[in-house]
Amino acid sequence: MPAAMMIPARWTRQRRIAELLIVLWVIGLGDLWLTLWAHRTTAFLELNPIANLMLARDATTSLVLFKIACMGIATFTLWLTRTTKRCECATWAMTGVYFLLLLRWSDYTAGVLGR
Repeated sequence: MPAAMMIPARWTRQRRIAELLIVLWVIGLGDLWLTLWAHRTTAFLELNPIANLMLARDATTSLVLFKIACMGIATFTLWLTRTTKRCECATWAMTGVYFLLLLRWSDYTAGVLGR
């Protein structure tokens, strides 16, 4: 029997979720950086009402803490439930949404830079 077949399914699920959480953090931090960049250098409209309020008040430190706290709470929740199939589905869905956000940022920056 190959070694890969001897690993319990829940361990491979936990590994996939861990890898997806890393991807989510990379995209989330990229989103935060692009948000701050766009706010400072372009006529940017933040669609998140809470973040928009913080940007309107120039509370960038609060925005950074807010976005990191949201990611932290989501990560903590997903990690606690990492052995369930429902958690894996939710993590894949969240990764898909963040990927779409990444595509939106690609369109935005291309438009702003005139490419």
